[in-house]
Amino acid sequence: MKKKSSNYRRNMQVGLLEGIPATVIYMTLGGPYLTGYLLYLGASSVQVGIAAAIPALTNVLQILAALGMQYINNRRLAIIIFASIHRVVWVLTGLIPFLFPESLWVIIYLIMMFIAFAGNAVSSVAWTSLIADMVPSRLRGKYFGLRNAVINAAGSVSLFVCGMVLDHYGEDIGFAFIYIVCAIAVVLNIILFFAYPNVEFEKSQETDIGKRFLLPFRDWAFIKPALFISAFLFFYGIVVPFFNYLMLDVLEISYSWVSIITIIHYITMILAYYYWGKLNARFSTRQLLMWSLPIIGLSCLAWGLIGLLPAVPVLIFIHILLGIGLGGYNLLNFTFVIGDTPKADRPVYIGVFMALTGLMSFIGSTLGGVVFDWLANWSKEAQVYGVTLTIGAVLVLMMAVCGERVFGARWRLPKKSNPWLGRGA
Repeated sequence: MKKKSSNYRRNMQVGLLEGIPATVIYMTLGGPYLTGYLLYLGASSVQVGIAAAIPALTNVLQILAALGMQYINNRRLAIIIFASIHRVVWVLTGLIPFLFPESLWVIIYLIMMFIAFAGNAVSSVAWTSLIADMVPSRLRGKYFGLRNAVINAAGSVSLFVCGMVLDHYGEDIGFAFIYIVCAIAVVLNIILFFAYPNVEFEKSQETDIGKRFLLPFRDWAFIKPALFISAFLFFYGIVVPFFNYLMLDVLEISYSWVSIITIIHYITMILAYYYWGKLNARFSTRQLLMWSLPIIGLSCLAWGLIGLLPAVPVLIFIHILLGIGLGGYNLLNFTFVIGDTPKADRPVYIGVFMALTGLMSFIGSTLGGVVFDWLANWSKEAQVYGVTLTIGAVLVLMMAVCGERVFGARWRLPKKSNPWLGRGA
């Protein structure tokens, strides 16, 4: 028992350490600086929307990856190959201005980003399945809460430093610095992939590929919240991926302030991961998912305050709300997929969930790009809080009307279960 416990502990430490360079890459290449770099390359709002939607679109490939998992014995090798493709190709986008004519910069970036995230989609199925086997079920809420807090803290530091470099030395030197940092993180990340254990994979008993694909769709307790979350993410995609675009291009907030606001957002997410993880030890994942999603809608509604108050304090408040909501959603969505699904068929459940949510997020983000491009000649007020207020109202209304029926939980808990009233309440 002691040896088994020791193996679990070592494996969880590897999972935490590997997440640090991975998050540095995600935050600096995929955070506010993704929008900044695309604008630097000459992208329009539609192209920014397409770039923001590519990770979601490539998630559709997770269905094929999930079905193919039945024929793979070495999940660690799959992670090493496909996650390395993702990291290496994405960081090579930093060479675009040196290798291609300016007229092709944005198109080449989008093509390379698609290839990178296609690799990420395949590796994600293997990684999610492997990490679920590495972490005991009773520890998942606490472990992933702690892991997300630590890796996001590391990413926030890199985000802050890169923002300072961008503001002080300009975009040419600033983006070069960002890509050098990410190149170092890629090397460390790939080295740590080799430290993952190759845990024995329990395969599905369903040998027919068509029937195996249909398993999640026949599980009403799973597919009902999956479809609802997909619809929620469609509307989310219209607005939230464009928060950075609105700050940088419409409100013309400096990189320093955008990085500070983003860091506050991630600090909030770090704290949120910890507390949502603690709550997950006492309350069901579905209950907490239902509580976290409306907070995202409120962050959209809060954009309306910019018409009444100074922009920067309002943007900080918006990103605090978003951090609380996304901290809960990211943690609980993950534990829902790996915890509320049968172990042997988990890859296909993961693939279906990620494909549904990814496709709807892609459609929403692409539509959002079209909407903001159409609004480009309208007043600043219409661009800043016209769409955000509308979508925020839709998200909150969706949760108010459908939340209890979809997640099978009640908004209010009995007094004896209320986490805010203490142990004896």
